[in-house]
Amino acid sequence: QRRIELNSHLAKVDWGKTQAISYAGLDGQPLRGLVVLPPDYDPAKRYPLLVWVYPGTLSRNFAYWNDPYLPGFYNLQLYAARGYVVVVPSMPRGAGTQLREIQAGMQNGVLPAVDRLVEMGIADPNRVGVFGQSLGGYAVNSLITQTNRFKAAIAIAGNNDLAQSSFQFDPLARGYPGIEHEKSVNWDILEQGFGLGASPIDDPELYRRNSPLFDAKKIETPLLLIHGEFDARGGFPQAEAMFNSLSRQNKTARLLRYWGESHSLAQSP
Repeated sequence: QRRIELNSHLAKVDWGKTQAISYAGLDGQPLRGLVVLPPDYDPAKRYPLLVWVYPGTLSRNFAYWNDPYLPGFYNLQLYAARGYVVVVPSMPRGAGTQLREIQAGMQNGVLPAVDRLVEMGIADPNRVGVFGQSLGGYAVNSLITQTNRFKAAIAIAGNNDLAQSSFQFDPLARGYPGIEHEKSVNWDILEQGFGLGASPIDDPELYRRNSPLFDAKKIETPLLLIHGEFDARGGFPQAEAMFNSLSRQNKTARLLRYWGESHSLAQSP
């Protein structure tokens, strides 16, 4: 007897073929990207391309992104099944000063991967979008302040003002009177995980340089912002501030706020 069946909708999805591509970054470094092709891929056609970004991604991460059973928006096969080619480019991060200036090298592994797929006759150069979640959402916000290459962008749970994110309360810390402000670990994630190496108190200009919100005037790409109410890694104001900035400039943007959702937007069916 079948007692339980989960995610049965995935059985109805035709998996696309995956392959690796080799290319050179803007700095000349040899890199690789993971490509997911639509299940009915025709080499005689050019396809719309979705670029999934996450700084720090290297070829050793491809086994994770190649899993056809990843949940929710992480499952790249679901986009391929809708007729898109999806690429996960390598986005190596340097050390020392390079690590601290995370925005400066954001395009390095991304744009050459797009160029390579166009060169191979796979991607339509006029239909390229970029999307990502968490640090990937931050990467999306950063990239579109630096290039107009993308026709559309989706930033899921991404930060825009790193100083504000460093000081924010954890929205899940309610009920800890007197110590609620001590429950967040974002300051440590930014200083150690991001590699900024200093607090906004000690180096405010470093945080400003690496915060896409302060370069919103440069954005021309239509942007969809998606954020959960209980996101502990970046609160609602991160998405609201970027949306409001673009709205006041009469630029194309849309904000989707999910009440009761966390950083991964995985609480509700």
